[in-house]
Amino acid sequence: MLKGKNHFSFLDIQPTKSLLENPLEGLTKIDRTFWVSDANNYNPINAKKDEGPPHLILDNLTNTIWHSKHSNTNDGKGQQNSGGPFWFIIDLKMATKIRGFEYVPRGEGANGLFKDFKFYIGNSISEIEEKVGTERFLTSGQWNYNSDTGVHSEIHRVRLDQEVECSCIALWSTGFCDS
Repeated sequence: MLKGKNHFSFLDIQPTKSLLENPLEGLTKIDRTFWVSDANNYNPINAKKDEGPPHLILDNLTNTIWHSKHSNTNDGKGQQNSGGPFWFIIDLKMATKIRGFEYVPRGEGANGLFKDFKFYIGNSISEIEEKVGTERFLTSGQWNYNSDTGVHSEIHRVRLDQEVECSCIALWSTGFCDS
């Protein structure tokens, strides 16, 4: 979150300690079974199968990562070492009510850590892409890290001002840590 500012409101005028520690307190996780992800830039899956395409965002494993395109191959998507901005879309496959989200960054290293973000919602991938192109986002903010290098244990949680219904979401990085 931005220092001195709070882009995300809580339900209470005086947020409880538990909501300050976990803004998603009281919310239920949504079933990911049918979700499909895509990104504007990604590397093909590596030999260890622990980094590359955006489907790794959805596997619920903290030791796998979506990775932007860093190798010179015909596989993957986007330009090699493009420098961003980077974004991914998740098609929820059905109209879904959401009140918040969490972002789990890569476990170690500096590159790829979203600092500034914009969160988009829509009812189709084409609607999301149009909103990204015109910067019509639902909310935005900034995340801080204990360290820009080394091991990271942060999980960033955002509670939305109000419940929204959508069938697609996107998280877009306007700036990121780099090694």
